[in-house]
Amino acid sequence: MAARQLNSNIRIVARTADVVNIGKKLFKGGANSVVSPNLIGGLRLVSEMVRPHVTEFLDEMMSHKNTRSEMAEIVTSKESPFCGVSLKEASLPVKYGILIIAMRKRGEQVYTYNQSGSARIEHADTIVVLGSRDQINELAKQAEAC
Repeated sequence: MAARQLNSNIRIVARTADVVNIGKKLFKGGANSVVSPNLIGGLRLVSEMVRPHVTEFLDEMMSHKNTRSEMAEIVTSKESPFCGVSLKEASLPVKYGILIIAMRKRGEQVYTYNQSGSARIEHADTIVVLGSRDQINELAKQAEAC
């Protein structure tokens, strides 16, 4: 709570073993996200049993073991040339060589995967992409253009 009072824009990530009871209190106290190592460990065990190759792929992407490609999130600014344009019109895969994984509209809680080309990009939308660091950096510059 003290950190939130000092800086209302800070991102607070809290750790707890009890997500249900204490997690709710941490959110009320100002946390943006609550992490439970026990819960994550359990989910990881299940993922390793059910879909080991997907788990390995995601680990590789997120830990930067694969230096050719990485995943990133791009948030569009008001001034971005992509605002008001459909994904098809923006032609991000063609212009930047990236793969669009998902998109979350401003104010929504869930991501839409494999978004249709008719979806419009607006201010403060988040686009999750896969590409090289250079491709992602170039796209980020345009998406955040002022």
